[in-house]
Amino acid sequence: MRRVKDGDYVMVHFTGALEDGEEFDSSLDGDPMEFRMGGGDVLAGFENAVRGMAEGEKKTFTLNPEESYGEWDEDLIHVFDRDSFPRDANIEVGDSVAIETEDGEQLPAWVSDVNDEEVEVDMNHPLAGHELTFQVEVIAISDTPSPDYESDGGECGCGCGGRHCGD
Repeated sequence: MRRVKDGDYVMVHFTGALEDGEEFDSSLDGDPMEFRMGGGDVLAGFENAVRGMAEGEKKTFTLNPEESYGEWDEDLIHVFDRDSFPRDANIEVGDSVAIETEDGEQLPAWVSDVNDEEVEVDMNHPLAGHELTFQVEVIAISDTPSPDYESDGGECGCGCGGRHCGD
């Protein structure tokens, strides 16, 4: 029986939940998530938990913050003058914004507070500081990627820099 190892392309269905049971993501209503084992496509803790699983096998595991998005860091909260943003922009708590670093890199952040004078943004990943529990089923293991894996551009959209993390 084939087991997941580095270099394999793995398709899984998963559900992710926070400590209180609130589901933050799931592939069950859509296509399975595909990633390259050892390729940095998903969280290292997720990879470690899936490594060695067989096709059709199901598993539940919990990742602590160090294995996932890290601890929440107060130093990643920044306050900007409201004038730093377009005046006509309707900025609300929870909005995603890009913060440009001195070297021109765009980093994701989330508006955590806003008033007429200031906008407070949180550059922590939204799942930072949380234990994450995953229910996973390995759907397929392959030596080659599916056509969808090659054509999707690999960005998950959550701003974590990983592929297909599902957040």
